[in-house]
Amino acid sequence: RIRTRNRVGKLNISFVPGASSLVADAGGSNYIAYRMVLRSTNTNVNNAQILSLKFTTENIANAGLVPNTVLAKVKVQQAGSPIVYTSDATIEAAGSTVLLDLSTSGLVVPAATSITLDMRVGILPATVVTNFHLAIASNAHIAARDQILSTPVTNFPATGFTYPMRGQAIEIARRFEIVHGCSANAGNWVGVQVRVVNLNGRVLTNYTGIVTLDSTRGSVTNVDWTNRTGAGPFTND
Repeated sequence: RIRTRNRVGKLNISFVPGASSLVADAGGSNYIAYRMVLRSTNTNVNNAQILSLKFTTENIANAGLVPNTVLAKVKVQQAGSPIVYTSDATIEAAGSTVLLDLSTSGLVVPAATSITLDMRVGILPATVVTNFHLAIASNAHIAARDQILSTPVTNFPATGFTYPMRGQAIEIARRFEIVHGCSANAGNWVGVQVRVVNLNGRVLTNYTGIVTLDSTRGSVTNVDWTNRTGAGPFTND
């Protein structure tokens, strides 16, 4: 027979704040948009099985966005681990909510244990959205049950957290601008200023990358450039 402990009644939910904003490329993938922590606070209880998660996609003013206007893919992955619980490329085309079915994923939270999950996203290449974030609107957006008894498990914000819980802002960059260009004789150094701009024209300063400059009167030149923070490849569109 199945051996059972006490019924698990609740989970505590929190999220791990990231940087104030993250710069992502349109068409880029695997960006961590949200990192959340699920904790079972009681000992000697059954595992809590996570059935589904719902996230809303919102702009910087917290207004809802239709998910498939910005997202190409969403996956749920254990933080710091290769374990992926679900990966969904069929993104909702109406409303502002992304529903992730985890009922067959094997995602459980054992007694007196926590698990940290990353919501990793791919950005739609043709998006016209300039920024967004993911949010958990309420405790109804996390469905869980006792793994043995199948009774519902409710969830509450951990101390210091309230719903809605919003992830870090993601700025979407699409192009770079050459602020200052010039010519020089072969073998001489020349300075070129480059800035990264998002779709609404805002200059982004927390980006690092390799910009490839193409001159019609010369050969392709690779320019390495860095700012204070951020990392990744960047090409003109």
